[in-house]
Amino acid sequence: MKKGNPDLSHRAVAEKASRKVECVPKIDGFIEKIRKLIETILDPDVPLWMKGLAAAALAYFLLVPDLIPDFFGIPGYLDDAAVVCAAVANLGAALRRHNSAKHPKERRKP
Repeated sequence: MKKGNPDLSHRAVAEKASRKVECVPKIDGFIEKIRKLIETILDPDVPLWMKGLAAAALAYFLLVPDLIPDFFGIPGYLDDAAVVCAAVANLGAALRRHNSAKHPKERRKP
């Protein structure tokens, strides 16, 4: 069985998410979290497991048949928002650790 390139599949998920974001009701901060997941997927320096977590959260956002279907409007995006927020929270901490390990001599400015 031939394995696909994970970066290509992650890029496809990111592109589809970018298109769907245009249709999402303006829920405060939700679109910015989607964009953070997309940036995580597209960043070549991010480890594959982090890209996978971001892609999984985006896939949940993109799938119509989830816990509350998206065609219900704002209530349909609440479960998507919960998954996206959980992924961003987990990725945020992991990305901070990853970046500090990658750049140990750089200090944050107050």
